[in-house]
Amino acid sequence: MHEFFETHAVGDDVVTEERLFTDELGWTISGAIDAQFTDEQGRVALIDYKVTSVWTVIYNSSGKSEWINQMHGYRWLYNRCKGVDVDKLSILAILRDWKKRDAQTRGSDYPDSPIQLIDIPLWTLDDMDNYVKTRITAHQEAEYANLVGEPLPECSDAERWLRSAKYAVKKPANKRAMRVLDSEEDAEDYIKCLGVKGKGLVVEKRESEPTRCMDYCEGSNWCVQYQSELEGSDEL
Repeated sequence: MHEFFETHAVGDDVVTEERLFTDELGWTISGAIDAQFTDEQGRVALIDYKVTSVWTVIYNSSGKSEWINQMHGYRWLYNRCKGVDVDKLSILAILRDWKKRDAQTRGSDYPDSPIQLIDIPLWTLDDMDNYVKTRITAHQEAEYANLVGEPLPECSDAERWLRSAKYAVKKPANKRAMRVLDSEEDAEDYIKCLGVKGKGLVVEKRESEPTRCMDYCEGSNWCVQYQSELEGSDEL
């Protein structure tokens, strides 16, 4: 997908896949920006391509927090390397599960096409600078801890994409739930509301899972935090 857009993004006002480098706090920081656009007034826009789901866009109309952080990292890098601030940040989202029929029948929240341009809100320059320096410092402290044999700092629930536990209302013999709720109390109340139809239904707790650790982190096999959870939980 990146190659397709890179090939077709042509023009004197477009720069694609340029890798920039700068030094900060003793480290070299680099990043490759998918696309840069400069208009006739000299205003700069940065775009990053993402293949994602329809529901990600519906529930994150101003962009996921990870996207916002990433784009301000690119903005910071562009500012440092070229001495010019960026006027606009955007995500070009390619929706892999978009359906034309759903776009015609669902509400106005459903995207009208499989490609959406999502504008990212701009931080102040101070907030952007503080974010980048905080992240660099966090990596430097982790590397030092590793060198001297100290435990690495643990990842937060948000960084691990850890969802809260859910409570499924279901028939004992069925895998699929009739309803999944946020608390056991809500699940019990739902069964009560069903009256006679709720007879025999049970509430099954579905433990939270660190999705990023399980499916996306290349270091999970060596991560003390994740591996200790594996040893202590049959669910994981």
